[in-house]
Amino acid sequence: MTTEEEEKADQAAITVGDSLGKSALKLTLILVVATLGCVWWGNRASGTDGVKAAAIAGLLCWLGAILALMITSRFAGGTNASSGILVGSALRTGIPLIGIASLHFNARDLRDANIAYFGVGLFLISLATETYVAINILKQASKTTEAN
Repeated sequence: MTTEEEEKADQAAITVGDSLGKSALKLTLILVVATLGCVWWGNRASGTDGVKAAAIAGLLCWLGAILALMITSRFAGGTNASSGILVGSALRTGIPLIGIASLHFNARDLRDANIAYFGVGLFLISLATETYVAINILKQASKTTEAN
C-alpha cells in the first residue's frame, strides 16, 4: 500500500470515527431526555418501582441502540456493510425486548410498575433515533469510499 492510499484509508477511518462519536452523543442525549420523561411518569404512577422500571427500560434500550450503532459504523462502507447492519439490527432489537420481557415475567414489582409499556415506548424512540443516525453514518462512509 502506498503512502497516498494509507492517507486515504486513515481519512476514511477518522471521518467515520468522528461521525460515530457525534452520532452516539445525539443518540444518548435523545434517550436520556426520553428516559427522564418516563422516569417522571413512572414516579407519578408507581413511585420508586416506576422509577426503577423506566430507568431499566431506558438503559436496556440505550445499550441495544449504542451497540448497534457501533457495529453498523464499524462495517460501514466496506464489503460487509450489510452484515454489520444485520448484526446491529439484532442487537438493537434483541437486547431491549428480550431484557424487558424477561424482567416483565420474572420481576413482579417491575411488572406492576409497567416496565413493558416504558420499554416499548423507549424502544420505539431508540429505534427511530438509531436508524436516523446510522443512515447518516452510512451516507458519510459511502461518500468517503467514493472519494477514495
